[in-house]
This record gives sequence, structure tokens and C-alpha cells, in this order.
Amino acid sequence: MKKLLLCIFAVTFAAHASSGPKAPVTIRLHSPGNPNEGESFVRPVKVGFSREDFYIAKVPIISEKNIERIFLFQAADGTFGVTLALDTAGAQRIDEATSRERDAIILALVGHPGGQGRVASAMRVDRRINNGIVTIASGLTEVEKLALQARYPTIGKEREFREMQKEARAEKKRLAKANAAAAKQNRSNQ
Repeated sequence: MKKLLLCIFAVTFAAHASSGPKAPVTIRLHSPGNPNEGESFVRPVKVGFSREDFYIAKVPIISEKNIERIFLFQAADGTFGVTLALDTAGAQRIDEATSRERDAIILALVGHPGGQGRVASAMRVDRRINNGIVTIASGLTEVEKLALQARYPTIGKEREFREMQKEARAEKKRLAKANAAAAKQNRSNQ
């Protein structure tokens, strides 16, 4: 398998460790947008390395619907990263985008259905990705990691997916209960 062909500049924001999400996690890669195209086609987002707004296309290059399998790992900064194996449509879209957007910054937005998402990572495109494998080097929280484990098989461990899915859901519930108890304790102490 070819190595990932993106030079990654991880931009990690503080993990929102309060309460766990009640809906599945969304992961979307967005290409840069031109503010002159208007708010129907682009939107501004804040990125940690810039004080100015960074404009992205509203339509993502790929979304969680294009993910077939994942591989999660601990990043050096304490957050989690993920390698995504895309379906045929997602592989074609990332191939086209990385061919067209050379030297551009692609943003990985992570969130929950109905929300705008937060910037988890920024990646500079240095080569074409034509194998359908994309890595987000960091920026995922523990809750997001568990939501991904519950939804997608792990690359190389597809047969064990059902058992891993049950374990991830149980850990996600345990984490949500612990966060709720901590929040309740904080309210009673105030």
C-alpha cells in the first residue's frame, strides 16, 4: 500500500471534554474556497494558525458517508488520529481534489450531525492521493474515537468488528456517565 501522500500540518484545538455526543460523529474534508463566490458556496472558519478567517467550500470533498474502514491511533499531542479507507466515490473525489488543489490546505472538520463541525486538522496537499487512503494525523477526542470505532470496521480487523463495536459503545456510555457525574458534582460544588 502506498504511503499517505499528504504532508500534514496538524492544527489541534482543545478537546471538548464535557459531555459526550448523543449522535454519531461526522468527518468531512473541505477544500479552500474563494470568498468572492458568496456565502451560498463558501463559509469562513477559524483556523489556529491564522487570525483571519479561512474560507472553505461548503460542499465537502468527502464525508463520513464515503468511509468504509478506519485505523485509529494516538497522536503525539494526546488526541487521536485516524486513517480512512474510502469507498470508490470518495477515492475518486479525493484523487480529483488532490490533483486540482496542489499546495492548498484542506481542512478536516469533525462534528456531529446538524452542527457546523470544528477544525480538527489542517493538511497541505503535496501529492496526489490516488489510492483512497487519507490520514488525519490528530485532533480527534476520546468520544469521537469511540463513536468512529462503533460505526466503522478497523482496517485489518474487519472480522472482529461486531465485538469491537459492542466494546466501543459500552466505553462510550461509561465515559458519558462519568462526564455527567463530574458535571453534576461541579454544579453542586458551586
